Amino acid sequence: MLTILNSCAFVQRFENLENQIENLQQELKETNKDLDFLAKKVRSLQSATEELAKNLRQNLKLLEDLDVAPVTSSPPQGIPENFLIEDRQKASLEGLRTKASIYTFLNKITTGDFVNAITLAEELRKSSPVAQEIANFWLIDCFLRVNELRKALDASIFFIQNYKAHPRLPYVLLRQASIFTSLNDKKAAEVTLRKLINDYPKSQEAEIARKLLNVKN
Repeated sequence: MLTILNSCAFVQRFENLENQIENLQQELKETNKDLDFLAKKVRSLQSATEELAKNLRQNLKLLEDLDVAPVTSSPPQGIPENFLIEDRQKASLEGLRTKASIYTFLNKITTGDFVNAITLAEELRKSSPVAQEIANFWLIDCFLRVNELRKALDASIFFIQNYKAHPRLPYVLLRQASIFTSLNDKKAAEVTLRKLINDYPKSQEAEIARKLLNVKN
């Protein structure tokens, strides 16, 4: 009888041991799953870190390649320096790549390199809204400086149509009148000057327009 009891106790202890082994094996599997998950996360983080490092190197290289330092010389006569300063301030709020491109574009204008400025403007017109606005505005003067009068006129019309509340519209209208004059379209020039006076009577450009038309206040 005692032998049977001992045998039953041994069997029970063996079964308990088996259960403990199974539990340990299950815990080991779960641990291995956790380790696999962590390993994947580590690999994912490593990949993301490498991508960030790659982008950083590219952006640093971009800054080295692009002419982003402000040009200290004065712009060519007739190019409003205050507008260049304003646009640099706008560009400073843009992303690194866009900011660098705008700075380079404005530097070309400041140094009188209008041919390359036009090329850069076409790229900026595919960029952010701020970059597009800056490019569309300066294209008027850029085309004027390379004597592309028709393109300058088209650029002025585009700007007036697409930026109806822009604070530089008086300047653009005065430029447009100048373009019409250069194209020997005196009637269109006069109409443009009168529109400038009517729409923006208190602007400095309106004062210039009055003098050109010999109109008294």
